[in-house]
Amino acid sequence: MAVALADSGGGGTALRGNLFALTGSVCMAVYTMLGAVCRRTLSTTVYTTLVYTSAAGTVLAAALAGGQALIGWGPVNLLAGLGMAVFCTLLGHSVFSWGLKYLPPAFISTANLLEPVLASVWGLLLFRERPGVLVVFGGTLILLGIGLYSREEA
Repeated sequence: MAVALADSGGGGTALRGNLFALTGSVCMAVYTMLGAVCRRTLSTTVYTTLVYTSAAGTVLAAALAGGQALIGWGPVNLLAGLGMAVFCTLLGHSVFSWGLKYLPPAFISTANLLEPVLASVWGLLLFRERPGVLVVFGGTLILLGIGLYSREEA
């Protein structure tokens, strides 16, 4: 809530972005719950292959429907996309998918809360984007909540 309030002065675009974030979090919760069920019988490799292929098909269909160019993005954008594919997807989401077989979905969902905090840290380190006071406050609350939850689970 603190992070959403931090950009409340941005008008309609900030509200739209916050609604996208809320929708994304609902989708992530559904994805995690479905993943917990699927991972009872599917290996991580099979599960992630199905998920990533479905995601790629959806993005391709959306790009084609929206008239987006599929080529000509330049080397910087291609390297950024490759970096996100390797670090965020293969080394991030695949680890969460693996963990769904061994850990409760609530724990995996709680660990997912680290993503925006780590993204803010990377933004600061790589692009010198300083988060506002409310964003730092919200991130601190997220870290404290994750710590408390993890301590209770242990």
